[in-house]
Amino acid sequence: LDGPPPPTNNATKTEPGEEGQKRTIVTAEGGIYKGDFSEAGKREGRGEYIWPNGDRYVGDFSNNTKNGNGILYFSNGDKRVGVWKGDKLHGQATYYYSGGRIDEEVWEEDNKTSEKRRK
Repeated sequence: LDGPPPPTNNATKTEPGEEGQKRTIVTAEGGIYKGDFSEAGKREGRGEYIWPNGDRYVGDFSNNTKNGNGILYFSNGDKRVGVWKGDKLHGQATYYYSGGRIDEEVWEEDNKTSEKRRK
């Protein structure tokens, strides 16, 4: 999944936060972001982005991109827990299939370098 598009000026709710502002916005593509923004108006800190297809990412953002720890929930019930760097999976991740299977993965710049079935 590509990262969330940059925010537009479609803010629907703004609240003061400890380190900036918390807002909910709707992007031009129909995605929804709820979370922290920097003073410069970029996604920064903790947040949630929901794509129009129902997939959603909950985790850390920096400079408008997924950056840090997060969970990507897929609309089919699967989820991936991992670390993102500049909107790309990077490092260890765990993929949980809705049917119960669990895979341990290692990623480098959004390329899976290893995968091992855990369950």
